[in-house]
Amino acid sequence: MLSSQLRHPAMTAAAAIAAALSPCASHAAVPAAGIEVSAAGGTTILTTGSVTGHACNGDMGCESTSSHAAANLNVSTAGETSGSNPANASGQALITVFYKIIGPAADTVVPLVISGSASTSAAGPDAEGLAYIEYNDGALYTCSSTIAGPCGTEPSSGSLDAVVFTNNFSDTLYDLQVIASGSSALGTGKFTANISGITLAIEPTWLASNPGYRLRFSAGIRVADGTASCGQGEGIEIKLSCDSDDPER
Repeated sequence: MLSSQLRHPAMTAAAAIAAALSPCASHAAVPAAGIEVSAAGGTTILTTGSVTGHACNGDMGCESTSSHAAANLNVSTAGETSGSNPANASGQALITVFYKIIGPAADTVVPLVISGSASTSAAGPDAEGLAYIEYNDGALYTCSSTIAGPCGTEPSSGSLDAVVFTNNFSDTLYDLQVIASGSSALGTGKFTANISGITLAIEPTWLASNPGYRLRFSAGIRVADGTASCGQGEGIEIKLSCDSDDPER
């Protein structure tokens, strides 16, 4: 997926901003995670966190939007419009995390297993919610829209349930992306898009027979023990789960 074209133009900025996202990134063999969070009527940030926005079109209607990205790869956006001709609501949260498989031998096929869920909703005359999980050997696309066409056959929600994929070679750079975006216009409406529960690991049965391989991943994400990786983290899995004592989750 590293060399593929991304479905949203804003996502192409992730690689360009990656070096600025971690004080340790310049010493890492794996690029830092690329993050972008935005909301109409608000601002754009290039770190984990939340953005809110609000705007009105005179007395004809208003919009409010909030977007969030967390170090555990949870991303979300939600917005609503009210009135006959409101200001447009739109939001986006995306994270690109890079990783390599390292171990005793280069160019070894290493199976990985990924899990995660995505959901969307939309209501009103012109509203849309999108939530995508894109990984090296596949993707989960979910979409809701109140106008015909944009979603095609994509479902409004879905999940990756311990999906094993084998198009991975040791000592090669790959990336995993999560994207939530949405918009509402032309009257009273609302949208949501959410991604949560992402885990990525070396397939355990294969690893038991081939010890010594591990994932080396971007700075700025959270690993299984709940600590932040600085420069480059290592482990047999990237397990990004919430900790109640971390407000960024």
